[in-house]
Amino acid sequence: MEWYSILLMALLALMLAYTLYREFSIRKKKDRVLTQLSKALLSRDFNSYDKLLEENQKLFSIFNRSLMMLQGNITKDDYAEVNDNIKAFMEVKLTAKQKQIVFNIAFNYYMSKEKYKSAKACLNKLRETNDTYLIHNSEIMYDTFAEKGHKYLDELLDIKEEDLDEETKIRNEYLISEMYKNKGDQRMSDNYRQRYENSLNNLNK
Repeated sequence: MEWYSILLMALLALMLAYTLYREFSIRKKKDRVLTQLSKALLSRDFNSYDKLLEENQKLFSIFNRSLMMLQGNITKDDYAEVNDNIKAFMEVKLTAKQKQIVFNIAFNYYMSKEKYKSAKACLNKLRETNDTYLIHNSEIMYDTFAEKGHKYLDELLDIKEEDLDEETKIRNEYLISEMYKNKGDQRMSDNYRQRYENSLNNLNK
């Protein structure tokens, strides 16, 4: 599931950017604390991160504070704490935008852990939003990895590579490889797996 490790890191970066955007420049102290929190998390200094968040919790809205707690626990890979964080989000009323952010992260986290029942619950939460693109991509992931399906194979094969950015092209190559494997076509699965690995190596150069 190495693709999910890459995806989770990208999603965490986006989640951090969202938090920074929502809280930015309200007060100088908040700006300074957010910078310190970012540095602590990126350097995996979890003690400093938790201490900063605890000492400055009044600076942030309840939602953003909870979001940053979730972010920290995912980076720590503390499954029990992440699970508790997500359950808490399940029990409160969220806006459509908040659902998109939280349950996209939660869905991909559970998928990376192969906790498919929990991932399905998060997918159902995403379906309550109007983000059809996010929902559809999550459904592709769920069908491919949780249900070992290949019903989206033709859809991905029909997409012209020149219409894709490099990251999406790499993701699709990985998904197509997995779909062919699910279909029982090992030759084509290996072919796309090699394409994925080559593309990933070129991206990292």
